[in-house]
Amino acid sequence: MMAAPRITSSNRWHLTRIVWAAELCLIPLSNNVASLILWQTGLALYPLLAALLYTYIGMRHLRMLPFGFVWSRRSVVIGIVAGLLLAAPAAIFLIHPIVVGNISYGPIADLSINGLMYRLLVDLPVLTAIVEELAFRHWLYFETKSLTRTLLINASLFTAWHGVAAFTSISLTEFGRNPGLMALSYVGSLGAVFVGGVVFALVRHLTGSFVYSALTHWLSDAAIVMVIWSMAHIAH
Repeated sequence: MMAAPRITSSNRWHLTRIVWAAELCLIPLSNNVASLILWQTGLALYPLLAALLYTYIGMRHLRMLPFGFVWSRRSVVIGIVAGLLLAAPAAIFLIHPIVVGNISYGPIADLSINGLMYRLLVDLPVLTAIVEELAFRHWLYFETKSLTRTLLINASLFTAWHGVAAFTSISLTEFGRNPGLMALSYVGSLGAVFVGGVVFALVRHLTGSFVYSALTHWLSDAAIVMVIWSMAHIAH
């Protein structure tokens, strides 16, 4: 009987590199596919995508990555301050728009109190902030010799994750009616996501854990949602 081929350390190294490269491509691609399906069919696959990522990264994480979380008041302060600063430009624009005379607040404006609480306490933290930070500031996060390179690589992956979602979101606004404004808004939207990715990665670098970048992520998104909801109700 022929003996089974031995898996050498070199083979394991090459396999690990292949898997790592696949993850760098497929994880950002997954959200674009989910966003495209939602745009074309109305079928929201985000909860399923979040569950798959939690399961996959959880199984791999238990064997390969330390959790890295240490409670720190300093880290909490960094997370909170970064989140509020990141939300400030969008909040100011929503309160005092300088490009358009009025803003369509979209489906957030129609949320009930219960719907708003669900968005703030379930949708944003569990299906957005935690899962994205677990993926990008834990699983796909790696330190390079240069902090600048670390931040740019991580933010680029994060921006790629939002490629289709940013386009579909802009297309549903009044900017989507004008091709020039649509293109400008799309570039601006991706730029804002990239800046957010840099901030989240920097918080991860300074605190040593994706938990604090998830706090920043949730707080910035929640603050913007609260401003949109409040302004829509004040306007009415």
